[in-house]
Amino acid sequence: MYPRLTLSETPSSNYAPRTIENATSADLTLYFHAPGVESSSGRTLTESHSNRFLPIVVFSDPPIEAANRVLEILQPYPFPVINIAGNRQHKFGVKCTQSDVTKYVLEILTHVTTFKKIHGFRTGGQTGADWGGLIAGVLLDVPTVALFPAGFRQQYMNRKNIDHTQDEILAKIKESVDLLSLDSIRL
Repeated sequence: MYPRLTLSETPSSNYAPRTIENATSADLTLYFHAPGVESSSGRTLTESHSNRFLPIVVFSDPPIEAANRVLEILQPYPFPVINIAGNRQHKFGVKCTQSDVTKYVLEILTHVTTFKKIHGFRTGGQTGADWGGLIAGVLLDVPTVALFPAGFRQQYMNRKNIDHTQDEILAKIKESVDLLSLDSIRL
């Protein structure tokens, strides 16, 4: 269905192993977080294992300015891999939907990929920022690795961890892609 998308899972159902693998496998980690949620154990772990790390405050940092910061950092990399990480959906609050976060991430990555050839994206497949990166990779046709904890685990607004099959994740991706189109992105 999505030939440039690789869905995989770690042997562990814990989130840390996939966070470390994604961070160490990328040239740059973009860490998308909600305003006022600057620190978390996930951010500390991600930042400590990232080659380069750029925090982006969702809806506060103007997308074009954030994209230009990304492009500056990527200048010395001829064909970079970007890890898209950040807050889970519940940290963005009930007034901010997954679609809102995805559109914001997509807007930045659309600008970046317009001006820079990208080797690939990596993401942990989590709700929130990770999911936005996964959907951006599919829509932008960039090779994307989504590395989930075992069981294709995700955490939802109620903070419950739910395991999925790969087919269920693919159905969720299709649903997200169908809700968005590149025509809806304003640059």
